Amino acid sequence: MKKALLLINLGTPRSTDPNDVGDYLTEFLTDKYVIDLPYIFRQFLVRALIVPKRKFASAEKYKRVWLKEGSPLLFHTENISEKLNKALDQYDVSYAMRYGEPSILSQLEKIKDYDRIEVLPLYPHDTKSSITTALEAVEKASKKLKIESKINIIKPFYDKEFFISSLADKIKSEINIDEKDFILFSYHGIPVHHLPAKCAECNLESPKNCKDSALINDCYRAQCYKTTELVAKSLGLPESKYMTSFQSRLGKRPWIKPYTDLVIDELKKRGVRSLAVLSPSFVADCLETLEELGMELKEDFEADNSDYDLKFIPCLNDSDVFIKNLSGFLNT
Repeated sequence: MKKALLLINLGTPRSTDPNDVGDYLTEFLTDKYVIDLPYIFRQFLVRALIVPKRKFASAEKYKRVWLKEGSPLLFHTENISEKLNKALDQYDVSYAMRYGEPSILSQLEKIKDYDRIEVLPLYPHDTKSSITTALEAVEKASKKLKIESKINIIKPFYDKEFFISSLADKIKSEINIDEKDFILFSYHGIPVHHLPAKCAECNLESPKNCKDSALINDCYRAQCYKTTELVAKSLGLPESKYMTSFQSRLGKRPWIKPYTDLVIDELKKRGVRSLAVLSPSFVADCLETLEELGMELKEDFEADNSDYDLKFIPCLNDSDVFIKNLSGFLNT
């Protein structure tokens, strides 16, 4: 049987030019799963108000993290794809982006004659603005190409052993745990109203009530807490030495808590001087991890004070351990 594996990641601008950044932001922010407002209002808000101003500031941020090879997200996703292609004898591996290039449609077009197509969104946790929108795009493209019966979707892997053990190994390879006062697991934030109704109503800031397996399957926030719990257990971390928080809130609507930027202030008040931060929401480093956490959060925590140190732990990217663990998972 001739099988293909298609990896899907979020997307990236073609360059750091404000116009390219603006094109990317427009496609991204006009997605109904990202800004869930009525179509006309969403289009006006994004095209007339948000993007014309934001593209210049965002372009400067991209310049801070851009690699000589280009976009960090694209670079790392390409490497993951290439290494998996070598590690998996039974699959031909390629990748697509939900926004920008290469598109999901163009990549499915290339592999449409395969007997079976496995689709792996590179998002560990399930949200409307990541998994739902990506799978809707896959469904639309596969219908157009008349290959719906060949498609198999690999579910979010927030609690899978290959992911947990890879994260634990990454942390141990980057820091001496005993020398750090605290480890902060900072996840991509989403609006509270994106959670299931039963979860949004409680707006938990603690994992205490996120133990029910049925709830975890539906609730992004509970999935994030579960990832933290499993990694902490693997590392033998006491509860006093780690916590979960959420970054990147936007707008005035309430987002899931606690907020990463406020948490670091509280940690400093508690006497934390040496802090490690990682974002298990992402498999490949991107603007949000490299600039928001690795630069902005680091600058805020340290504030030119030599008594404070924030160590940003990069994403798994194409690390040998992650490729080995993921290929083992895909081979089962």
